[in-house]
This record gives sequence, structure tokens and C-alpha cells, in this order.
Amino acid sequence: GDNTYEFGVKKGFLDDRLILSGSFGVENQKSESNTENSIIGDVNLEYLLNESGTFRVNIFNESNNKSVIQDQQQGQFTQGVGIHYQEDFNTVEDFQAIQVFLDIFRTKENKRITIKRKKRQSPVPTEKTSPSPPKEAIETEP
Repeated sequence: GDNTYEFGVKKGFLDDRLILSGSFGVENQKSESNTENSIIGDVNLEYLLNESGTFRVNIFNESNNKSVIQDQQQGQFTQGVGIHYQEDFNTVEDFQAIQVFLDIFRTKENKRITIKRKKRQSPVPTEKTSPSPPKEAIETEP
């Protein structure tokens, strides 16, 4: 019959801001005339843009052999890049993306989400060198 063998891997790098995950395997399909082996390989690379992990950049490679409806001219793999936003919440008040948008229309006193802005840095003043004393003030010994 048909056999599929697959295993998954997930590993974090750079203090778990770069996440590599994937599943790899082999699929055996027997037909009347021969046995066909195909490689199954899904790889996903994510980078967390902020510390909470709500904004992420994804790069992926997925196998097309798992799709129920498959176009014969599609190829064996699909690749892509994307930006991902994920947030867990229980009520609308907990959903920060909506609250940030609604804060645009709220007064300063009624804002729910405080946005931390970096302070502008001012240049460090340079030390001015003291002028050299006049030549008459320098005592010389004979």
C-alpha cells in the first residue's frame, strides 16, 4: 500500500527570536506498474520583530503533495515570504490592535494603550580647549 513517513523539528536561535521549524519525510505510492517515492519537506523560518512576538517575518517552503486538489502544473513545492501578526485576547478590551486604532479618536486622558516613544537624543557638547596663555605670562629662566 501507500506509506508516509514524516518527522518534525523546531529550534530557536538568537534568544528564540529566530525560529526554524520543519517537517521532513518520504511518501511511497504504489501503482499497478511501479512504486513512486516523493520527498515531503516543509520548512518555516520566522523572525520575531518585537519582544512580545506579535509581529513576525516568515519565509516558508511547503510541499504540494499534501493538497487534496492539486494542479499537475503547480510543481512539487511552494515558496513564499510574509509578515505575520498574532495576538491572544479574551475580550475586545484586551485586543491591543483595535485599542490602538480607537485611541486615535480618543482624548489624551482616555487613551488605553500608551505608546513608548524614544526620546530624541541631543548631541553631546564638545569640550572647548582653553586658549593658551599669552607669551608674556610665561616665565623663563636664564
